[in-house]
Amino acid sequence: MKVGIIGGGHNSLVLAGYLAKEGVDITVYEARDRVGGLCVNEEVFPGHTISTVATYYGMFRRQIIEDLRLDVHGLEPYLTDPAEIVLLPNGGYSFTPRDGSDTKISAGELTEEDLAGWKNFWGEIGRGAALVAPFYYKPETTQQELVDVLRKDGLDFLASKLFDGTLFEVFDHFCKNQSLKAAVATCTPGYASNQGSVFGCMHHGTAETCGVPGAWGLVRGGMGMVSESLRRSAESKGVRVLTNTKVTAIRVENGRATGLKLENGETVACDLVVSGADPKTTFSRLLSDTELPAALVKQVEEPLTQISAGKIHFKLKRLPKFPTLDQLSHNYSGIIVVAPPADEVIADSKRVAEGKMPQSLMMTMAFPTVTDETVAPAGEHHMNIDVHQLPRTNEGEPWNDETKTKISDAVIAALKPFAPDIAEVIEDTFVVSPTDIQSRYNVGTGMCWHLPMTDRYAFDKRNMSGCEPYGTPIENLYLCGAGTYGGGNVTGVSGFNCAKILQDQTMRVRA
Repeated sequence: MKVGIIGGGHNSLVLAGYLAKEGVDITVYEARDRVGGLCVNEEVFPGHTISTVATYYGMFRRQIIEDLRLDVHGLEPYLTDPAEIVLLPNGGYSFTPRDGSDTKISAGELTEEDLAGWKNFWGEIGRGAALVAPFYYKPETTQQELVDVLRKDGLDFLASKLFDGTLFEVFDHFCKNQSLKAAVATCTPGYASNQGSVFGCMHHGTAETCGVPGAWGLVRGGMGMVSESLRRSAESKGVRVLTNTKVTAIRVENGRATGLKLENGETVACDLVVSGADPKTTFSRLLSDTELPAALVKQVEEPLTQISAGKIHFKLKRLPKFPTLDQLSHNYSGIIVVAPPADEVIADSKRVAEGKMPQSLMMTMAFPTVTDETVAPAGEHHMNIDVHQLPRTNEGEPWNDETKTKISDAVIAALKPFAPDIAEVIEDTFVVSPTDIQSRYNVGTGMCWHLPMTDRYAFDKRNMSGCEPYGTPIENLYLCGAGTYGGGNVTGVSGFNCAKILQDQTMRVRA
């Protein structure tokens, strides 16, 4: 039985690894010169290995590592020490050591009630994340079922806001401190003032690194090693992975997927086709000549939110100086977050939704060269910066090399209050805009999650119209990308679940 997989992203490679265990003839077709999709390493500065889009490790599921023996194939995640510091407005901070001791907080006038509320909030989020996590492997699960699970465990208020409320509303229930509220806003993929952000925070709460629940870290050699270890594992089982091989169309005959057409004009016959691409690319580009149900076409063509995200990478002459970090004897390891004031988060959620640049950037950054000697020449450094929210377009136009300087200039300006010498230590800059996600990395929606990580696209609602989990209206055509049940971030869940469904399908076909 022949299976053709479109795209060499991490979910596609997870799928290939599991199906190969069943002895299926599998070929992965990747348009770029390397696998990984958005979980990829690139040498954008000479001698530097840069995790250009996905940077931070934590969401990738341990079962996949164990089943596919990814440790044997080069995957080496590690915990940084300390864990994280959030730089708050007005010079405060929330500093989390790795030794398990309490978070150190400097946030103006803090009362005992504030600190108790902070702990109780995170306690409930952690409990909720632990309850929700198993359901990522159960693609028949509805949003209402998850709400019921939280209620059954006594998390009634959290349940009432999981998909219908905002993270700010939940936090206000526990704590009124505005500086701590700013810190909480950094812990969800979208804006904490928008509906669905409670789910987003809980989604991030399902992280685990090196066996530590809720922990995030880095990967030795860069996040691209997740994808590379998956590739090695799949190839060791006989999977063919073809790079520089772009699929231009899915062949359909009598409502059934029969193969692929490649950019070089070649056609390939397949018994099953699986697309790791985003829904827009799959249904609008690869199936452009195929008649699809009207409701599905309408959903695919429906405008998505303007809120996307971007990345900035700086090659450094030396490490910048963060006075707050130095006061704490911080070693510049760990993850560093810049949190805007909560009221500015609310204002920017409206601005970015209208396609305008945010006035106050929310950023997560790391200096992987401090903890990993393999990602840069000896003595050299770079920093990776996530800009949490950016408009998908620059005032209605695609981002380009000229307008991307607006992003880098805004990042430098936002960092200067925390690292006054930031501008003078930068030697070179590489920007990944939402347009780059679309054009360079072939994600048609221009969003690193393929679809927004909001209530509108969470769990069962992530299934496109007329599509069962991972299935499509086209017989023998399946989906396994981040636009399916399980969602965004480097989890591998979509590839894992799709593989379980297809293992049953391949057994029936061969029988």
